[in-house]
This record gives sequence, C-alpha cells and structure tokens, in this order.
Amino acid sequence: MSDDNTGMILALLGVCCCCMLSSSLAAGLASSSSTTTPAAPVGAAAAATEPPPPLPPPPRPAWGLAAAAAAPTVPSGMITGKTVQVARADNKAEWMNLLGIDVFDASGARITTGITPTITPAVYASDPNKYGPQYLIDGIHAESGASGMRVPHSTNDPNSAMTLDLGADKVISKIVIYNRTACCSDRINGCNLVVKKADGTAVLTIPLTGAKAIYTFSAPLTNTSTSSTYTPEPYNL
Repeated sequence: MSDDNTGMILALLGVCCCCMLSSSLAAGLASSSSTTTPAAPVGAAAAATEPPPPLPPPPRPAWGLAAAAAAPTVPSGMITGKTVQVARADNKAEWMNLLGIDVFDASGARITTGITPTITPAVYASDPNKYGPQYLIDGIHAESGASGMRVPHSTNDPNSAMTLDLGADKVISKIVIYNRTACCSDRINGCNLVVKKADGTAVLTIPLTGAKAIYTFSAPLTNTSTSSTYTPEPYNL
C-alpha cells in the first residue's frame, strides 16, 4: 500500500474517533443534568416550606394569680385567722357568759364590725333579745341597756362556744375578751381562746383562767401568750 493511501486511512480513523468521543460526552452531560438536585425555592415559595414557629407557653391559671395576690402580709408576731372563738375545753356542762370580743388588725383597727357572731349549740333560754350573740361585737360591754338584759349567754352544754367568723383569713394583732363581771365571771375558767384559719387549722389556742374582767392578748401572739392590762378604747360603730 502506498504512503498516500495509508495517510488517508489514518485521517478517516481520526475523524471517526472524534465523532464517537463527542457523542459520549454529550450523552454524559445530558445524564448528569437529569439527576442534578433542583435549586432551593426563594421568596414566597421558600417561606411556604419553612416549619411553623413553636407554640407559646400556656397562660398561668387565673386562680393562681388571684390566690397569690390575696395572700396577706403578716407582720412579725401577728397571725392570720378566719374564726376567733371562746369555747369550753373542760367537757364541763357549764354556761358561758361574756360581754364582748374585739379583734384588731395590723393597723390597730377593729375587724369585727359587720360580721355575724354565733353562740352554739344554743342561746340561753332561747331568748336572743336578752342573750344573743349580736352583743359580742356591739362595743357596749355592759350587762344591761335601754332594753334591759343584754348578756351573750350559752346553755350549760360541754360543747358551748362563742364564735366570730371574719369571713376570710385576716391579719390579727390583738384580741380582747370582755368577761361578765356582775355575776358568774368564773364560768370562763375551763374555756380556751382558739383562732383557726380558713382551712380549719388552729393557729392559736390559749386557756382562759382567773375569772378576769378583761383578757387582752397582743402580738407576739403564741399559745403561751398571757393576758396583759388593757384600757378599752372608745368604740366607734
């Protein structure tokens, strides 16, 4: 074979190889483009694919806020209580007769005005006009008035009690008990002064002894408090 023929054959082979290589590259590029991950969306489309924001914490229950706000501040030596009671504690079938019970708050103001006191289990002689519990808080502290006898008086029951319900737990700085003096002042012996919170917990229990005319218990109020000398202030109804 001549050299001219050999050259022509080699040139043709080169052209064929180039064509085959170009076809392979084109096919590879097409395959690559078909498997490429699409670009992330932008703008509104991107916002639509974002996860929702976390939910806010639940609101605090209203009752919790109210309870926290209602808790009274108790100065040192004072107590909080809902009921103030003078009750028989000796299991003796004896009458009770007092002339009044005053309760004072942290400012020194009386907090018994406007409440409804009770005598249990019953008023003496079933006659509240003479022996009713209303006289415990009227501030007169006398055994008779324009209408005659006015002495808070129980029956001779071992469970007798005279109770002031303040309506809610309130700060108490002082309690004054006025005993009957013209007659039967010794009937207070064997009774206790008891203060209880709204949940029924007793926060103060003091035995009453000595048949005194007036028993005064001031802060610091504890179960070992003793009565002090007290001059009653004018009572403002």
